[in-house]
Amino acid sequence: MLRGKIARSRELVVRDLSGLGYELNFPLKLRRTFQRHTVLWVGGALAFGLVVSLLRARTKKVYVTTSGKKPARPQVMLCLSLACSSVHSNSDSICSDRLRLPI
Repeated sequence: MLRGKIARSRELVVRDLSGLGYELNFPLKLRRTFQRHTVLWVGGALAFGLVVSLLRARTKKVYVTTSGKKPARPQVMLCLSLACSSVHSNSDSICSDRLRLPI
């Protein structure tokens, strides 16, 4: 009698553990649901991709007005452009002197 109860309880524990193993087997469950409901999974993936792309495409609107900014002075712009052109012409002459090949 006692051995019968122990054997029965052991069978119950084994059955419960195998059921728990099935319940925790998420890759198998995911594979089966994808096989059974393929259209829903594909539609959900498309909807998710659309939402993500729309969220990333939203940009903040920036309104630019000239009332708060001072215009650049022409003298400063002239000096900057002259400085840039002189640096550029000097670098061209230095580079061309170094790159000359003896004939």
